[in-house]
Amino acid sequence: MIPEMTHIAPPLFGGAEVAVDTYLVDPNHPEPATGDQAAAFSAFRSLTTEDLLELTPHVVAYAQDFGTATGQVASYDPETIWAEVTPNEAFVEKLNGDWHVCVEADCSWEPEHGLMLVWRHGKELVKVGPFDGQLANTAGDDVIYDAQNPKFTTRRG
Repeated sequence: MIPEMTHIAPPLFGGAEVAVDTYLVDPNHPEPATGDQAAAFSAFRSLTTEDLLELTPHVVAYAQDFGTATGQVASYDPETIWAEVTPNEAFVEKLNGDWHVCVEADCSWEPEHGLMLVWRHGKELVKVGPFDGQLANTAGDDVIYDAQNPKFTTRRG
């Protein structure tokens, strides 16, 4: 069965809309999100454009790492990086007993794999990188962006 989708405009992305499964936002859906899943999605929806400040260094590192690996001569600036990103879809999945909110986005520097942003419980940033379907990095819990070139790897804090 294909999920029924709707669009929301989370404050985090300054009004840009993302597609979400209807059950996440419609309490009248036959099977609405409840409990910890609903709480994680609600926490994500409370993130604001100020929370982009936490994301920005990790996203810039991803763009610079990819550019270095592919020989692209482009400079990605923290002030303008978000103009290169178009969020598409948000979803909620469980990993190791915790609900994670994942946003899949297009980005100018990596059109094939795009950008993936993941928050544990909807509020704790745990991963930035290409969309690979994995909710966590294999490089360790403290790693946010697991770079090809270690100088671009970013960590929590």
